[in-house]
Amino acid sequence: MKSSITLFAGLFVVFFAVLSCKKEDINPSPINSILGEYDVKCCSYDIGKRMKVIPKNDSVVDIRILSDYPNNLIKCNRVYKDLTIIPKRSPWLVDSVFFYIYNSSHQQVGDIRTPKAGTYFQLWGGLDSLSNTIEFISATKRKD
Repeated sequence: MKSSITLFAGLFVVFFAVLSCKKEDINPSPINSILGEYDVKCCSYDIGKRMKVIPKNDSVVDIRILSDYPNNLIKCNRVYKDLTIIPKRSPWLVDSVFFYIYNSSHQQVGDIRTPKAGTYFQLWGGLDSLSNTIEFISATKRKD
């Protein structure tokens, strides 16, 4: 009887020790590396503004260009909703991963390149949900 209590107590301790360990995601989202903040490099009056790529699920994101960074982190100048990000490794460029950006109509509207030098974002056909116009944006990921 005493050995069964010792065995149960040992299993109990091992079980809770495993539960308390920090868990690693064995299958992380393929778009985790491109999420975050970008500096807008082009075009029109968006130059120098901050852009955020915000995840909605494992492949769909919203993109927001903040109108008054750093004073107002909520007010947006442009918003691009429900863009699907699909990763594709390029066989020609060994050090680069490409992500293609598609709109809700399954048309490619941009791409993201991630060579060793940084992450470069281009959106050439995104429909801004605030002004209902198609815009071109070029941005570089911040290295904070």
